[in-house]
Amino acid sequence: MISKVGRILLAASLLSVSYLPNAQAHAQLVDANPKANARLQSLPERVRLEFDGNLITIGDSQANVILVKDSKGNQIDLGDSVVGGARLTVILKSQQVVGRISVAYRVVSEDGHPIEGDYYFTVLGSVAASVPTKITITCIKSKKKLKITGVNPKCSSGWKKL
Repeated sequence: MISKVGRILLAASLLSVSYLPNAQAHAQLVDANPKANARLQSLPERVRLEFDGNLITIGDSQANVILVKDSKGNQIDLGDSVVGGARLTVILKSQQVVGRISVAYRVVSEDGHPIEGDYYFTVLGSVAASVPTKITITCIKSKKKLKITGVNPKCSSGWKKL
């Protein structure tokens, strides 16, 4: 038989174990490519998110999804989010897109809880380097002619453009 003190200690230990927090925590986003607030010259081929724990899949259902939209709200991913351990990836449509791109995700962590979040990055677009066009003008002064070539050529004082 357990003494009264023994029963109290047993009850206290069982009570303390029942109040231990769950060791599994909800998944947290630890890395993204492209990163939040990134400024890119062109749209990447894919968006990749990495979490601090494995994601679970539930049959064929889309429990883990990344949705990528352009600044007009058009979906620009192919809708084929793929889970690989703690990583979720989606391929983007091959198109010219500029502006603010939103990334929204929903994943199911190992503890079975769905987690949602979002962020954005910006596609600036490639700016073609504009090369100034050089032109040639002819200036005249007292039957003398002078050709000047440059981006914005001007005749000197006393000379007139022909």
